[in-house]
Amino acid sequence: MKALHLGLILVILLGPGNIRTRANQQKQNNDPSTKEGLKISLISPKVKYRRSEKIKLHVMLSNITPKNIYVLGSLGWGYNASLLLHVRDASGKEIDPEGFPDDQTIVDPMDEGAFVRLPPRQFIGTNLVGDLKFLNMNKPGKYSIYIEYFSKIESSAVKQKPFWGIENGTIFSNLVWVEIIP
Repeated sequence: MKALHLGLILVILLGPGNIRTRANQQKQNNDPSTKEGLKISLISPKVKYRRSEKIKLHVMLSNITPKNIYVLGSLGWGYNASLLLHVRDASGKEIDPEGFPDDQTIVDPMDEGAFVRLPPRQFIGTNLVGDLKFLNMNKPGKYSIYIEYFSKIESSAVKQKPFWGIENGTIFSNLVWVEIIP
């Protein structure tokens, strides 16, 4: 009888935790900013910018797993790198920048120094500082911004394992809203 009561107590105590854990895993699986153990986050230190100012954005690529993940050590901007900036106006229309960096990330997969071991709960990051004029955000109003992260290297070509490669696809950061004021 005592064993039965003890068993019921354990089921009651552990049951909700298991449900919450499964719910958190399900939520994480549906989160476009999280994939295969990586999460990309975008932060803007300011919410309002004057048209004469430069926008500053912080991008963080985080390992949210309990084990190491290897990633390319340089976070460059553009189609030939690993980060793309997306801007939309308040109506949701994509804004094409007038000019934007297009880093040429050329990496020898055998160069072990080109890759970073990202331990659990650690991140690497970069900043973007850009003229609002070149980003085509020079009109007053609200804009949403998000970042796309991808790898151009196949994980099978890299000695470090597990490597987050091209076959892992793309992850998208959270949306950040900023307002351009006169």
